[in-house]
Amino acid sequence: MRIKLATPLIGEFPCYANVKLPDNAAVTAKNMRMDSGVLKPLNGYTTGATLALTGHNINSIHLWKVGGDAYWLRFADTVNVIRSPIADDSYSRIYWSGDTRMGGALLYSYTPAVYTGGGSEYPINYYKLGIPAPTNKPTTILSSAAPTDDVSASARSYVYTYIGKLGEESTPSPPSDILICPNAGATVDIASIVFDVSADTGREIEAVRLYRTIVGSTGNSDYLFLDEIPKADILGSTGKYAGGKYADSIADDGLSESLPTTTWDEPRDGMYSLGLTAYGVSYAAKGKIICLSEPFVPYAWPRNYELTCDNDIVAIGNYDSYLIVGTTGRPVMITGIDPQNMSQQELPIIEACVSARSMVNMGAYAIYASPNGLVMASGGNAQLITEGIITGREWANYTPSSIHAYEHRGLYVFFWYTDSTHKGGFIFNPRTPSEGLISLSSWFVSGYRDIVTDTLWLIDSSKVLFSFDADTTNKLTMTFKSKLFSFATFRKFLAGRVLAKSYAGMTLKVYADNTLIHTQTVANRKGFRLPLLENAEFWQLELSTIDEVREISISETMRELGNEQ
Repeated sequence: MRIKLATPLIGEFPCYANVKLPDNAAVTAKNMRMDSGVLKPLNGYTTGATLALTGHNINSIHLWKVGGDAYWLRFADTVNVIRSPIADDSYSRIYWSGDTRMGGALLYSYTPAVYTGGGSEYPINYYKLGIPAPTNKPTTILSSAAPTDDVSASARSYVYTYIGKLGEESTPSPPSDILICPNAGATVDIASIVFDVSADTGREIEAVRLYRTIVGSTGNSDYLFLDEIPKADILGSTGKYAGGKYADSIADDGLSESLPTTTWDEPRDGMYSLGLTAYGVSYAAKGKIICLSEPFVPYAWPRNYELTCDNDIVAIGNYDSYLIVGTTGRPVMITGIDPQNMSQQELPIIEACVSARSMVNMGAYAIYASPNGLVMASGGNAQLITEGIITGREWANYTPSSIHAYEHRGLYVFFWYTDSTHKGGFIFNPRTPSEGLISLSSWFVSGYRDIVTDTLWLIDSSKVLFSFDADTTNKLTMTFKSKLFSFATFRKFLAGRVLAKSYAGMTLKVYADNTLIHTQTVANRKGFRLPLLENAEFWQLELSTIDEVREISISETMRELGNEQ
């Protein structure tokens, strides 16, 4: 009689009793990889920089590269960061949600503001995203002669908008009262243009733009660009705004583009789960509301683009033209490219999202943690993909509300925390769930995947960065503890052998009836003797090594081990 554990060996299945596991499955499969047909350990962690964040723990990190430099952004809050959707953005703008430092507003920064101003706790400078509309309406006076009967006239109205340093534009002010003017030769003085101090706080407003109505060939009236007035001119009543007024003597054909921001709104305060689709649409959540931006304009969030869910939104993921909305009830799928024409449907599964940080975009689908395991949403379908591996009873032991996760080479890598002595991590391959779970010996507080270098960076509670599965010289110690093998007739195993590559740092433990009976340091492929014991019903093997392993065996005689090379 022989127990032979030959590759492919697979991971953990917590839903099974130890004695009911598949023969090639594990009670413990730690720091193990299953991508080569043999049992291999993960590569070690490569140590990176130590990040400072004075007075705070770090809960989120993001690697921001601009030019030839790279900067580690670090946050005390759980934030979601996106890059500018504009391919040739000379400012390399970034945007994020979840930061509580400015009352929960969406924030942004850019080069060089991110890293200038002293210190290295990036981002050094940041600003509120979006610009509120002016609340004061302009006033107008016709300073030229009033129109006569033989001069055609038209009704004019004026509005103004605030302009940010990088070109962001607010929705317009209330319009001025209608003023009847000659179509040619009129001069109108525009006053009461006011800078709202509260609008300017936390922002970089630098100018206002004036717009004037013109009646088109269809009889409809449009606001067309008239001029831009620097903020300093308005505050000092100088320059273009000398004497507290702007003199408009421009003919209709001197006006230019239409006002673009009439229906654009600034972002809602308290939005979270910020993301970006492949089609330039930013998305975020606020309570039950799904918020969508103007395509390629991350500061403009028209309210008429918004959609509403039946339940509060926990997190939003996306792939291609799909948004997967994890809620406190059913998940919701949003489909479409244009935010004006998005369709919405509930997915056919009742699995709430219990952790916003568990939502991960995996390329062709999204995965999040529910009370019963991991949910994978793809196309118009969603399924509990860990069903058959773990049930809600075992899953609860890992405090699913604490899970934070990352995509790494097609794998879903996640970490959980209950308390300082009960925490850990797992690797799950959603393409082959039949391989089970691989546990990790280390725990981290946050992470970031660098797509450019295909590196998963993790940070620990001491604020030290590590790159995952990166050190090929110093492998992690891999542990494979087999199922509990049961025999109807009690057995006595007396010999053992391991077939491996180099036998580096290899130890085999043998258990009989749940008691450790032998620990063997394995130095070569030769068989070894086990102690002479009474017959036992249950047998179990546990191998720890940094080596590549093909087979683990114990038998009742040395002869039964065979002559395999």
